[in-house]
Amino acid sequence: MNVVGIDGAHETFIIRILNQQNATWQGTITRIERKEEQYFRSLLELIKLIDSALTEGEEPLPAQDEKPSPARGADQNQDGGRSFTA
Repeated sequence: MNVVGIDGAHETFIIRILNQQNATWQGTITRIERKEEQYFRSLLELIKLIDSALTEGEEPLPAQDEKPSPARGADQNQDGGRSFTA
C-alpha cells in the first residue's frame, strides 16, 4: 500500500492480516522506508498507525468540535449582568 501524506511525502506499507477475531483484524504493518514493523489489534489501531506515520513531525490540527475557552475575568451577559469565570 503506497500512501501520500498531506505534505506530499510518500510512505509505503506492507499490511499483513494474521487473524480475524471479534469482527476486526489483527496483524502487522511494516513501514518500508524505515524498516519498522508494528503489531495492531484492530482496524482502528491500524488506521491510527498509518495516520501517525503520515503526520509525523507535523503540529496537530485543533479538533473541529472544540470551542475556544472563554477568557478569564468578567464576561458580559446578554442581559447586561456580569458573570465571572475561574
